[in-house]
Amino acid sequence: MMDNLLYEFWAWMGMSRHEYAHKAVFTEFEEYMFPKWPILMEETLHAISCEDICAIPDILEVMALDNEAEHILDFLCENASHNFLNIIYGYLPSCIFHHARWQGAALIQRIPTATGVEVLKILLSDESAYVRKRAQNAYSAIKGE
Repeated sequence: MMDNLLYEFWAWMGMSRHEYAHKAVFTEFEEYMFPKWPILMEETLHAISCEDICAIPDILEVMALDNEAEHILDFLCENASHNFLNIIYGYLPSCIFHHARWQGAALIQRIPTATGVEVLKILLSDESAYVRKRAQNAYSAIKGE
C-alpha cells in the first residue's frame, strides 16, 4: 500500500523521487499538502510498528518527506527495536534522500548501536555537507567529545 501511495504522491507533486532528492525541480506544494498525507503517515507508522523489513526503503522515503515535522524519526525512536534500527541503519548510506540520511544520523545519536556508529563513520564523508555535519555532531555526542 505504501508504494502505491508514494506513486500517487510523486504524481501529485509533479516530479520524480530522484528529482526531489536532487532538488532538480521545485514546486509550490509542501509535502504535507498531499491529500492522502495522513494515510501515508498512518501506513508508514504501521510498517514501523510491524517492523516490516521490506518497507524500509519506503519508510526512509517518507521520513525524508516528513523532515520538517520529524514524526517518523520520533516514532522510530519510541517504537522500533534495536534489531530493526540496525537494519534501517544499514540502508542509510545508499538512501538517495539526504533528508533521510541526516535524520538517520540523528536517530543513531538518540539510539546508538555498534552498527549505527559504523554507519555514522560512512556518513562523515557523505556528499551532503548537512548530512556530514549531522553525522559529526552525532558521532561526537556518542563518543563524548
